[in-house]
Amino acid sequence: MNGQQCKDCSLFDTRRVAARGMLEVALGFFLLFPYRCQHCCGRFLRFSPREIFSRDRVNRRELDRHEVTFDAIVANPARGRIPVRVADLSPEGFHCRSDETLSIGEIFDLSLYLLPDEAPIHVLGAVVRENMNNSYGLSFKQIGDAERHIVRRYISVVHS
Repeated sequence: MNGQQCKDCSLFDTRRVAARGMLEVALGFFLLFPYRCQHCCGRFLRFSPREIFSRDRVNRRELDRHEVTFDAIVANPARGRIPVRVADLSPEGFHCRSDETLSIGEIFDLSLYLLPDEAPIHVLGAVVRENMNNSYGLSFKQIGDAERHIVRRYISVVHS
């Protein structure tokens, strides 16, 4: 938890994140640093003179991943439907395991069955990381506000 208040949802659950582009790097010289809200996913700049003295490393991952376990389906026209086992989840993507090999850059339609009384959410995702033993990181490339809200609600239910 960080002391910076989110400009969108007013919560204090924010994280200092890496600068994107030369403008944000330059603004850092004026003590304006980028933050990301862990609740609403909002990204914003805040004046923070204490950051200049901070020894904390900026996180590569902007949103926390939450440990979960559920089955999902990834599909594309060339490969068909591929079952995966999701191991952690954030509003921007997930980590999974699969018996089939996935390639970095492959685009998939993702079907996530998160809440028992609701239909699955369908989003477009891409493989962005490959680890050993058929373990992959997938990023949501197209996710609507309603779907992102369901992901956040699922995370809050699982971790409450």
